[in-house]
Amino acid sequence: MINDVMTAERIGIKKKCGFWGINGNYFFDKFECLKYASSIKSYDIKFHYYDSVYKALDWSKEPTESLESLYKDRAQQIRDEYDYLILSFSGGSDSNNILRTFIDNNIKLDEVYCEYPIETLEKLKPYFNPNTENSELLNFEWFTAAQPLLKKLSISNPEIKITINSGTEETIQIVKSGEVHKHKRGGIINPKILYYNLYKIAKERTKHGRVACINGSDKPSIFYNDSKKQFFVVYPDFLNMHAEFSTDIFSEYQISIENFYITCAYPKLNQKMAFVLKNNLMELIQHDSINNTNYNSLLWNKESDYSNKLNHIYIYNTHKDFFKKILYKTFDPTIWQAGKANNLGFYWSGCGWFFDRSITDNRTRDFYDKQIVELVHGIDHNLLSYKNGKPFKLKTYHSESIAF
Repeated sequence: MINDVMTAERIGIKKKCGFWGINGNYFFDKFECLKYASSIKSYDIKFHYYDSVYKALDWSKEPTESLESLYKDRAQQIRDEYDYLILSFSGGSDSNNILRTFIDNNIKLDEVYCEYPIETLEKLKPYFNPNTENSELLNFEWFTAAQPLLKKLSISNPEIKITINSGTEETIQIVKSGEVHKHKRGGIINPKILYYNLYKIAKERTKHGRVACINGSDKPSIFYNDSKKQFFVVYPDFLNMHAEFSTDIFSEYQISIENFYITCAYPKLNQKMAFVLKNNLMELIQHDSINNTNYNSLLWNKESDYSNKLNHIYIYNTHKDFFKKILYKTFDPTIWQAGKANNLGFYWSGCGWFFDRSITDNRTRDFYDKQIVELVHGIDHNLLSYKNGKPFKLKTYHSESIAF
């Protein structure tokens, strides 16, 4: 716990992560923050994400550079800072755009790392329905997106090392060993252990010098206040999901996690992305489409953490194809992808394989449940959401909104 916000801000920028604050106390561990809030019966929790950086930008005007030139500059910035670059690749639009940015601009990328529960997917194939974008089908992107793109990459760019990992058995063993608590990520816990497997790879690559693990977090989170006729950008606390790795684990060696899109090292990029989205949305709003069915399909659903009970607040789901087409020239709408889950809870749909009875036994799943209950012990029920009688996730927090 830190008692000075400027000190916390400096530490956050150094660690490349945000932090939570309440009553003049600041935390880099969300569980600790919520337990403290529960102990003092005060719930006015604020999330801070590079406040001094993003609020210092001039949001009254759009950056003049093109998005593509800013993508290129960001890729070159990372290349110039590190000796060895590993891209965490899912086959999705964010990571594929990063990959194409490096390749199309002849900027060296050393390795692509991809992790899916591959051996379980054969068992689960009967559940796959390509006619729906259900987020529970997320892992089937291995067949439709990641695997085909990696095969093409191996032919077009054989100089880029490709590493594919499953992690299925490691995940099950971590649960059985009672070490789920070691795998919390910025207030998020689920059986996905990607960064612990990637850490093993990155640690070995330090023989080349300083290593950066690049990830695709994330497209801007924006909303429109119709009564004020004003757009706003906010930064949700799930952006902190890599904080523990970059500070407690990776920093032991010459390894860093680099968010490509939202970063204090190159804030202009995320700002430009927000303006590009705003410009396209303004065209819809000016054509009185705000009550149109197609427009409504661009919003987070009412059950989402991003819903807002106040009238005239429109909060956009920027993971929709409409926005991907605007942000990424590399986006291919013919590649099947699942919808984006709007909450990364303890039972996140992307880890649905772990909870399937044909893959894990009752004892393993029950033990996972008990570890989650132990982790949230001391956190007030008001700060948790529940599903099927189980604690499902911690309450989501956002940074102070910025008008633009």
